[in-house]
Amino acid sequence: HYLRVLETHQDFAATIDEKGNPCREYFTNLDRIEIVTDAYKYVHNLWARGKCDYCFRRNENGTIIPKSTEDAVN
Repeated sequence: HYLRVLETHQDFAATIDEKGNPCREYFTNLDRIEIVTDAYKYVHNLWARGKCDYCFRRNENGTIIPKSTEDAVN
């Protein structure tokens, strides 16, 4: 699910409204308790503590894909 969270967060950060304003600023300004930021940080830290980067890599297009079992254990 981390990969879905990462992709959604990246899409959210890149989205702009019809006037060219970043949508993330609008929503983060409304989010006084910072639930969006805190939820992302929680999932990101969980991924890091689980050392999940050892099991995935980015391909030449930047897409995160699973490493082969052999690559992951070496």
